[in-house]
Amino acid sequence: MGFKYKNSNKITTLPVILQPAKNLINLKEKTFHRLQVNKKARNLQPKTYEKSNFYLNFLKSMLKIFLFILLLTNFSCGVKGSPKPPPSITPKSVENLTIKQYDGRFLIYFNYNPLYTDDRQMKEDFKFIIYKNSKKFDASLFKEGNTYWFFDSIESKETCYQVQVKTKHKESILSKPVCIVGKAINIEKPKPLLISIVEDGLKLTIPENGTFNIYKVKDESDFYPIPYKATKEKEFIDTNIELDKRYCYYYTILIDDVESEKSDTVCQTFKDIFPPLPPENGKLIIDKNEAIIIFEPSKSKDVVGYIFYKNSKIINNTPIKTYYFIDNDYKPGDVYYVEAVDKAGNKSQKLEIKE
Repeated sequence: MGFKYKNSNKITTLPVILQPAKNLINLKEKTFHRLQVNKKARNLQPKTYEKSNFYLNFLKSMLKIFLFILLLTNFSCGVKGSPKPPPSITPKSVENLTIKQYDGRFLIYFNYNPLYTDDRQMKEDFKFIIYKNSKKFDASLFKEGNTYWFFDSIESKETCYQVQVKTKHKESILSKPVCIVGKAINIEKPKPLLISIVEDGLKLTIPENGTFNIYKVKDESDFYPIPYKATKEKEFIDTNIELDKRYCYYYTILIDDVESEKSDTVCQTFKDIFPPLPPENGKLIIDKNEAIIIFEPSKSKDVVGYIFYKNSKIINNTPIKTYYFIDNDYKPGDVYYVEAVDKAGNKSQKLEIKE
């Protein structure tokens, strides 16, 4: 659809949206025609012609502006995309269900971060429905952080478990089933492991032979279903520790994928009891009564500074983070000493510096 106007013997069709400009176009044509017919009047009345010409140019300018605004309005709307789907209220399913035979029972555990299927954080209460061989199963569920677990008695036939997440409005799909067949394997309770402080961390020594799962827990009564470290080695150094914090461990023995009951839990507070390495290559530069003591720093990473001595008398009680020292009261025969101090306050052997 549109309307037509005549321009230079050519019929042009404009979009319907430009129809409001029709009056301005007609007005322009009429004015132009009138000026052509009254050509003599223009010669006789120059002031009138100039005034009419001014109005014609003004109308042309206004027409251009009007057309530009209409076109800009029309094409600036753009093409809108498809509307977004509504937010999901269906909880995500459990994806990492795991099962093992542990201490004469089946242990089933999983991690779950409460999200909807569109990955939005769940902001409502939820619960887990457990299925055993496709039937609902009433189990005591334990939790620590985002880790959940439950136990069941051993059966010699194949037993399968699934978990479903349910909110007030929706249910997730069932997790993939995990299945197990109980094995008649009896393993004696392991002896407690030995724990000691080493410079890099806590050293765990297992007084058994075989394959082991080491567990790191909060205290003596704590239990956690996921091993901290699986190993066949009898020694393991845990370097993921912090100064003055207490850490607890126990372990289990594995035979044919069956885990023993856990050993007694042992705990230890990590303390830095090891002195840092001493500074090296000390030199003394003498200039009259001034002595400059320079040295290479300790290679230990936890050094916080150095303490200086003059003739066995301490100069500074608080460690200074520097690699040189200036004494303005030097006397021939004076001897200097430097020792490194670490974060725990341990002191290195003294470095002797003399002329």
